Amino acid sequence: MAKRGRKKKKRTAAPGRKSTRERMLDVAELLFAEHGYEGVSLREIARQGDVDLALLKYHFGDKMRLFEEVLSRRVEAVRNFRLEALEECRTRRGSTPPPIEDVVDAFMRPFLTLSMAGDHGWKNYMQLVAKVSIHPHWTAVLSRLFDPTARYFLSAMRMALPDASEEQIQWSYQLMLANMVFIFAETGRIDLLSEEQYRSADLEQAYVHMLRYVVGGVKACASGEDKANCCEA
Repeated sequence: MAKRGRKKKKRTAAPGRKSTRERMLDVAELLFAEHGYEGVSLREIARQGDVDLALLKYHFGDKMRLFEEVLSRRVEAVRNFRLEALEECRTRRGSTPPPIEDVVDAFMRPFLTLSMAGDHGWKNYMQLVAKVSIHPHWTAVLSRLFDPTARYFLSAMRMALPDASEEQIQWSYQLMLANMVFIFAETGRIDLLSEEQYRSADLEQAYVHMLRYVVGGVKACASGEDKANCCEA
């Protein structure tokens, strides 16, 4: 009687140890955050990750596919944090829509929580998001990844500010997003301007000021006229 061949066990990373694929994504994320898409080659990513170029191509194909996977792999965690935070606000308020303060906090605080969680990859990711957010070339990619959650929060903003026009809501969201992306990129700009009295890496303190600033700005935008008169004499 023929002996049955023993099934080979699928090799997986040991608990607490990242798989080769995850390590390659970490290295790519770091290099893309530091040098941008154009400033990094697949060969350099393979060298820094201590893997064969052929293995990198086997997992990800070309550089564009790798870049998009780097951008997309943390999206779900951000989305879940945001939606859970907003749902908690709604549960607390019952039948009354959450106020704009809660909506803004639910949108921005997950970046603070994740950035301070101890995984430095989140800081690399936020710097990368800041880089691609100002480049029109990546608008379609960012739209595909982030628009579903963005539309959810736009709806919450409309409910929190029922008298605001659609133009006011849309610009309020964009300005909230711009502030958040810049602050969590930790550019070091305030370090130089304040001669090290204040540091961009002090995210908890930065968040206190940003939340107050953004909420105040959104309220002002929602209550003002659509046409600015700041340049009138």
